[in-house]
Amino acid sequence: MYSIIENTGDLSITDLSTEKNGTLTGYKASPIYNSGNLQLVGGKISGNSYGIYNKENGTANIEGGNIQQNTYGIYAVGGIVNVKEGANIERNTYGTFTNGGITNIEGGTITANEYGVYTSNGSTNITGGNVKENIHEIQNGGTGTTSIISGNIVTNNETAIKNISPQGTIVIGTPDGNVTKETPVIQAEEYAINDSGKGSIKFYDGIIKGKKGGLLGLYLYLETGYTTKTESVDGYYCDTLALSGTVSTVAKIGEVEYTNLQSAINAYATEETTITLVNSINTNETFIIEEGRNITIDLNGKNIISATVENIIENAGDLKIIDTNSNQTGKISNIYKAAIQNTGTLTIGQDDKSVSTTCPEIVGNTHGIINRGTLKFYDGLIKADIAVEGIINVRPNGYIINKNTTDGVEELTLVK
Repeated sequence: MYSIIENTGDLSITDLSTEKNGTLTGYKASPIYNSGNLQLVGGKISGNSYGIYNKENGTANIEGGNIQQNTYGIYAVGGIVNVKEGANIERNTYGTFTNGGITNIEGGTITANEYGVYTSNGSTNITGGNVKENIHEIQNGGTGTTSIISGNIVTNNETAIKNISPQGTIVIGTPDGNVTKETPVIQAEEYAINDSGKGSIKFYDGIIKGKKGGLLGLYLYLETGYTTKTESVDGYYCDTLALSGTVSTVAKIGEVEYTNLQSAINAYATEETTITLVNSINTNETFIIEEGRNITIDLNGKNIISATVENIIENAGDLKIIDTNSNQTGKISNIYKAAIQNTGTLTIGQDDKSVSTTCPEIVGNTHGIINRGTLKFYDGLIKADIAVEGIINVRPNGYIINKNTTDGVEELTLVK
């Protein structure tokens, strides 16, 4: 039947029939407006815009039934919404949309056409349930706070959780001094968390996993006394928390420390970023710089070495390799195949009118640099069976490329 129920008291909805096909359908915006105490145990709720519209002072306990085929399955502007085991929120554009108040997801299943859980203002707390098979599993915007306290958010999508607002906050775990790596688990096919809005990301428990990185962005808050630790496991970058001083920092952006170079590369999506090595890296993974990134890697006298990967660095963005350390010993060396593959803009050294013929040193076995983009060569030495495959597009004024070949190995430097 077509209904509009304005609840300011105590309302319980169930379906005791054998068929379980009783439906409340709203002929305007929503079948149910709640500012009292609502309990949904059974039945189907299907509205025009909203399945359940929860107002200030309203408490809605969703313990069963189906909320389906609405623009917003549950739309909250205030009060408290509790989604519990037995609830089924499906085939809505937005499963839950919190624009005020508190939404607690403790159980049930949320499968939406686009957004599973969306928090614009107010807060959403997830301690269980299944948020799955949505185009966007969890999205955070406005001044909203989304907290994943326990449970798993695992998706085949590019991203599991996305923050699109600088005022938005995402919290993983609980800041209680008791760190666990088992839960919550946040996993996606590219980045588990994408902080494109540059908001606040707080990491207190669990594991954050993505094939390109755990986080696209920056962890602003960590459990006191802990730092992030990034490991490559089964094709995923896995971020966990480790006691400060128990893991080695390999790179820094300003004063922020990273235990994995790829995590530092991923920290800022578009800003020009300088990453300074603080320890040498012996890697069995390829570091990826995507299109649109503007990264300077200051080797700082340290080395990036591999004996196992095809290319140590694959650059599609704007990458500069420099060494500001007075010892001038920075090196990228791959004794298996190539040091760098470039399809973007790659700059070796600095255009500062002072040319070094030794540093940075780019060494490969088969290739030093495979260039399919733009290559600028201002300092250093490039060395391999084929030092550069492709062309060098830019060099300092007044200098030429000098090539020496010894025992079949080419060495390129700059000479006047």
